[in-house]
Amino acid sequence: MFAFIEYSWLMIPSCIITILLLLVTVPDDVAYTPFLIFAFCSMICTVRRFFRARMLYGEQQTTET
Repeated sequence: MFAFIEYSWLMIPSCIITILLLLVTVPDDVAYTPFLIFAFCSMICTVRRFFRARMLYGEQQTTET
């Protein structure tokens, strides 16, 4: 379970970098707008997944002891 939490945590900076790069790219080429929208949705899902994994990990730790 810890590996999933670590993966989720590492994806958050990746989403932030993607959004920043697309924010720079979209003014030059509007065709990248759907990718920017997808990046925002991906960021929301990644943050929710991280907190859900932390909650599940906490529940798992309390049931093991």
